[in-house]
Amino acid sequence: MEEILRKLQKEASGSKYKAIKESCTWALETLGSVDTVVKIPPHLLR
Repeated sequence: MEEILRKLQKEASGSKYKAIKESCTWALETLGSVDTVVKIPPHLLR
Protein backbone atom coordinates (compact mmCIF):
# COMPACT_ATOMS: atom_id res chain seq x y z
CA MET A 1 0.00 0.00 0.00
CA GLU A 2 2.78 2.40 0.89
CA GLU A 3 4.47 1.82 -2.46
CA ILE A 4 1.29 2.74 -4.33
CA LEU A 5 0.86 5.87 -2.23
CA ARG A 6 4.46 6.92 -2.96
CA LYS A 7 3.92 6.42 -6.70
CA LEU A 8 0.71 8.45 -6.63
CA GLN A 9 2.40 11.17 -4.60
CA LYS A 10 5.29 11.32 -7.06
CA GLU A 11 3.09 11.35 -10.16
CA ALA A 12 0.54 13.86 -8.86
CA SER A 13 1.97 17.09 -10.20
CA GLY A 14 0.29 20.37 -10.92
CA SER A 15 -2.49 22.18 -9.13
CA LYS A 16 -5.10 19.82 -10.56
CA TYR A 17 -3.75 16.93 -8.47
CA LYS A 18 -2.80 18.89 -5.34
CA ALA A 19 -5.48 17.20 -3.20
CA ILE A 20 -4.29 13.73 -4.25
CA LYS A 21 -0.70 14.60 -3.41
CA GLU A 22 -1.67 16.00 0.01
CA SER A 23 -3.82 12.96 0.78
CA CYS A 24 -1.00 10.59 -0.15
CA THR A 25 1.41 12.55 2.03
CA TRP A 26 -0.99 12.41 4.98
CA ALA A 27 -1.61 8.69 4.48
CA LEU A 28 2.10 7.87 4.32
CA GLU A 29 2.79 9.87 7.47
CA THR A 30 -0.11 8.19 9.24
CA LEU A 31 0.90 4.68 8.22
CA GLY A 32 4.52 5.39 9.13
CA SER A 33 3.71 6.34 12.70
CA VAL A 34 3.03 3.39 14.98
CA ASP A 35 1.34 5.56 17.62
CA THR A 36 -1.07 7.06 15.12
CA VAL A 37 -2.08 3.72 13.65
CA VAL A 38 -2.91 2.44 17.13
CA LYS A 39 -4.98 5.53 17.97
CA ILE A 40 -6.99 5.73 14.73
CA PRO A 41 -9.70 3.08 14.31
CA PRO A 42 -9.29 0.79 11.26
CA HIS A 43 -12.45 2.07 9.57
CA LEU A 44 -10.98 5.59 9.48
CA LEU A 45 -7.66 4.40 8.10
CA ARG A 46 -9.43 2.80 5.16
